[in-house]
Amino acid sequence: MTSDLNLKFEQGGLTILVTRTRGNAVVTWLGVSDSRNPGAFLNPIVQRLVDELKDSSVTVDFTRMEFMNSSTVAPIINLIKRLNANRIEAVILFKNDDWQRTHLRCMQTITRVLKHVRVEGREAST
Repeated sequence: MTSDLNLKFEQGGLTILVTRTRGNAVVTWLGVSDSRNPGAFLNPIVQRLVDELKDSSVTVDFTRMEFMNSSTVAPIINLIKRLNANRIEAVILFKNDDWQRTHLRCMQTITRVLKHVRVEGREAST
């Protein structure tokens, strides 16, 4: 049985909140990721999340992000690949609007061949 979990990671304008209750985990990304080298901060978090969430179903929610630069994409792909490699059932959520649409389509293309991870676009709330 998996225990409940609450984690918070922050750097600059980026906050990542992790909650797990009864085997269902939500990883919510908030704010802005505009670091030149976000992998230095994000890759150790990715490893910890994969280790902590092995017995959970996971939702990774980017819908509340205000902005992420292209350098942030590589750590996100790392997360997606590690979730899949560890057979963690995961749904990755993006807003289907403006700047997130490009990331949504890119991630949908990448996950098309993955067995345990899928990407969904949500309509933006007005």
